[in-house]
Amino acid sequence: MAYTTNKSAKQTKNIHIQGLTGEKIFNNVMQDMGYKVHINPDPYGYNDHLVFFDRQTPTITQLKTISPYHTHNCWALDADSGKQVEHALKCEKLYILSIPMVWENEYDGWLLEVDLNILKTEPNSIRPLPNSTQNSLIIPRSERYVRKIYKLNKTEEDIILKYAVSDYAKKPSTFVKRSNTKKPKK
Repeated sequence: MAYTTNKSAKQTKNIHIQGLTGEKIFNNVMQDMGYKVHINPDPYGYNDHLVFFDRQTPTITQLKTISPYHTHNCWALDADSGKQVEHALKCEKLYILSIPMVWENEYDGWLLEVDLNILKTEPNSIRPLPNSTQNSLIIPRSERYVRKIYKLNKTEEDIILKYAVSDYAKKPSTFVKRSNTKKPKK
C-alpha cells in the first residue's frame, strides 16, 4: 500500500483506535511482567508512558503500532510530518507492536523493543524508502535492531487487525462483528 498523506476519515479513525489498542496491550504486558506503568494523558507529548523497570526511576517510553514493509524488510516512521521520529528518538525506550501481515514473517504480532543505541548510530537510519521522496526512520526487521518481548494472543491480534489500514494486514480470525439483523420472530 503506497503511503499517502490524504487519509480518509475512517482510516484516520482506525489508525487512532489501533494505536490506543496497542497502548492498552503494552500497558497490560508491562503490568503482567510486574512493572508499574503511567500513561501520559497528553496525546501530543513526546512520551507515551513512564514505565518503572525499577521502583525509583521511571523510563520514558514510546510505542508505535505499525505494519512492516515486506519489500523493504523494515518498519518505517514518517520523518517529514509531525514529530513522530523526534519523539521516538527522544525517549529512553522505543517499542513496536508489529501488525500481523498476510505474508508471514517472524515478527508477526510481536511486541518488540527497538535498540535505540544501535539505531541512533546508523548513518542512514533516516532516509526515503525506495520509490519515495519522503524521509522515514527505517528500523530493519533484524535481531540486531529489535528484541521480542511478547507474542500477541489471538484475541489481541484480532482486535488490532479489526482496525488495521494496510491492504496487506491479515484479516481477523476470531473477532465476531455484531450484525444489525433483526432476530427472527417465534
